[in-house]
Amino acid sequence: MTQITVTTIMLTPSFGAKRFRRIQKGVKQACLLSFVWSIIVAILLFFISPFLTSLISGSTNPNLIANASLYLQISSCFYPVLGCLLILGNSLQGIGRKLTPLVSSFIELTGKILFVLFIIPHTGYIGVILCEPLIWVPMTLQLWFTYHKASHQLLAS
Repeated sequence: MTQITVTTIMLTPSFGAKRFRRIQKGVKQACLLSFVWSIIVAILLFFISPFLTSLISGSTNPNLIANASLYLQISSCFYPVLGCLLILGNSLQGIGRKLTPLVSSFIELTGKILFVLFIIPHTGYIGVILCEPLIWVPMTLQLWFTYHKASHQLLAS
């Protein structure tokens, strides 16, 4: 089941029944669960990424294994942020705020263009690795502020 489907199933009945505190509680629990799971995955990837890279690629090339492992190890440190990003974006869509995730996608596109133009030429492969995870941070912050404001507006209505 996709993230969108799970969020829709979780939020739609509560939203329709105007059980907004239940939505808030569900989003908090989902973010906490995502955070814990992301930390576990990040720790596992730190240790088993060379094995996974070799297994998936079928390669024994040390450069390929080292670069792919570095990518997994660094990007997995940002998985807690990514989990909240997905939960908040889908939750906002579930409560009818469809424009905000679109704005978040625009932030992502703009950030990637800026990385390609200004950061990656100076940092090389590390810049490529950090590009997407670092963009997740402002996207998540934008969604969090919007979700926070929207949830308070729902409670006030």
